[in-house]
Amino acid sequence: MYCQKCEKEIIVTDDAYLSDCPFCKPTKNQADNTTSNHFVVIKRLMPHLGLANTQGQMLTPIKYNEIYKWKEGIVCVKLNGNYGLIDKDGKEITPLHYEDEISFSEGLARVKLNGKYGFIDKQGKEVIPLVYDDAEYGFKDGYTTVTLNKRSFYINTLGKEFSFD
Repeated sequence: MYCQKCEKEIIVTDDAYLSDCPFCKPTKNQADNTTSNHFVVIKRLMPHLGLANTQGQMLTPIKYNEIYKWKEGIVCVKLNGNYGLIDKDGKEITPLHYEDEISFSEGLARVKLNGKYGFIDKQGKEVIPLVYDDAEYGFKDGYTTVTLNKRSFYINTLGKEFSFD
């Protein structure tokens, strides 16, 4: 399991883990004077997983096959071979219909649907069309590599093409 705030892995040996992240400094909530470290808990009911808050309230049903590492405040989940995204409140940002794990980098995530790759934003909106035959997992310094019709080239976070030259 991973901390939603610092994204560090926390080893869990029991079925539910309701505790503070040992890596994060708790923050004070001015409204109700409580302390929170933004830690979202994974609850397990073999073989399924779900998300709960630190008070034990379920944020999602216990139905997912896998819950991946938090990236940029969003987590990828897998259900019956399909992938989608969930926010820190347990709301599904995207439908669970993508064909590959989804991970954010520089505000965008690579997705695969019907054998084609493209990129979505944190709201699940397609910002770079799913037209590519292959795509790198993430952006670095605003660029990533994609392949279309056996031709590889760079694109930026707006989808503009740049050659390798």
